[in-house]
Amino acid sequence: PRLFHGSTVEQVAAGGGDDPRADGVMTDCPLLGLSITQADCQAAILYDPVNHALANIHCGWKGSVANIYQSAVLRMRAAYGTHPADILACISPALGPASSEFVHWRTELPEQFSEFQHRTNYFDFWAISEKQLIDAGLQCHHIEIARIDTFRDEDFFSYRRDKLCGRHATVCALLENKQFQGRP
Repeated sequence: PRLFHGSTVEQVAAGGGDDPRADGVMTDCPLLGLSITQADCQAAILYDPVNHALANIHCGWKGSVANIYQSAVLRMRAAYGTHPADILACISPALGPASSEFVHWRTELPEQFSEFQHRTNYFDFWAISEKQLIDAGLQCHHIEIARIDTFRDEDFFSYRRDKLCGRHATVCALLENKQFQGRP
């Protein structure tokens, strides 16, 4: 999709045409690759093993503020009948708590994020994402967060660290139902 750091999640199908302007894409079409790009932002894959549906989400701080995870869960529920408690979620390496400095947080972040401020101007967006997913109905043991800081781990690209344009890509796809046979 063409990212704009919001909370829009679009459904895509095989032969769907143009890339949607969204920060998340979802499908129940087997073998359709869902691709997003990210730098220090989170990429999250949400999988519904009961209805065999998948979402790939780009979540930066603006996506957290807009609660894109809640939007994704609601969209999956409406489109595929997904029950939030069935969703399995994994979150990619992203900017970690020790590197998530927001000098203008009072104007950029909502008041409820202040509980995730672990020192002056630094926020734990991994914990924010986990809370948002749990609040959306996911079970805590269905959430896996890589907890790898792209800023501190030089094996990963970091715009904040390097001040250069670049991206990681996260691509996922469903197996065909006959290949799936109940495996998550």
